[in-house]
Amino acid sequence: MVQEGANITLMCSASGTPTPSITWRREDHMNINLNKTYRVTEYNGASLQLARVSRMDMAAYLCIARNGVPPIVSKRIQVSVDFPPMMSIPHQLVGAPLGYSITLECTIEAHPPALTYWTRGQGVMLHQGRKYHITERPGEVSYRTHMKLTIRSLRKDDDYGPYKCVAKNSRGETEGLIKLYETEPPTPAPTNPPSYLDKLFKDFHYKTTNSVAGKGQGDKLENQSEPGDEDEEILNPDDLEETEDLDQLEGTRQREDRRRLEDDIRRERGRPLQEEQGHYFTNIFNVATGVEAWIPVQLVVLGVATLLYNFLL
Repeated sequence: MVQEGANITLMCSASGTPTPSITWRREDHMNINLNKTYRVTEYNGASLQLARVSRMDMAAYLCIARNGVPPIVSKRIQVSVDFPPMMSIPHQLVGAPLGYSITLECTIEAHPPALTYWTRGQGVMLHQGRKYHITERPGEVSYRTHMKLTIRSLRKDDDYGPYKCVAKNSRGETEGLIKLYETEPPTPAPTNPPSYLDKLFKDFHYKTTNSVAGKGQGDKLENQSEPGDEDEEILNPDDLEETEDLDQLEGTRQREDRRRLEDDIRRERGRPLQEEQGHYFTNIFNVATGVEAWIPVQLVVLGVATLLYNFLL
């Protein structure tokens, strides 16, 4: 047993025929720190000198003797390094809203093991109960301890303020300060607003799917959808350009179909396209009535016009 910072020498001797050799090794298979700059996995020699030992040198050391004749013999020496408590606090300033629970933490390193406790305010010691929940958990190495203090149902006048984590052993004493302050309760995160492209697509989709078949009232397409019934989709600018190209192509197809229909009607009448331009009124009348004998109809109209002219005179 040695105090941290001191120098120690471990001695070991063995006898046999032939004379055995001595090897030193740490039981935990870590490197042996001969000094601050020189480390080895194994050390050969009867005496092992360690300079300015620290808590990291605390381990069991094996002295192993062998001479080629079984069995190999070893002895175990436990090196214990004493040092005053040291403390680390991950969060020295902690905030929590009223009515919530909060956990304060600190980590202590000490050897021999330290006496630990929590205090608040002017040094009032805290005890396990309904208000406070205290836990201690051993660390990765034997001289380290993790401490936690959970405070339930925070109240404004009683629970906010300074808290201390205290550790004491035969080599010294230390404490860490944690300040607990009041914060506003958390609010739900706002939902993301729709992007510009989403809004543009919805407006475009509503206009195209709710178009009117004719100019009369109530003559809507059979597949017309109500606002809000459209499927949720996301378009990029390339999709919008492709939609506009499709609309232009559809309009061109409609105009071509209209021209084909007019040509078919003219062919059924058996008249050239040039002659029909001089008889616009007669053609319109024939299309409406379905009468193909246009000459008698023209004579009747001429006679009625003559009678009206004579009557007016």
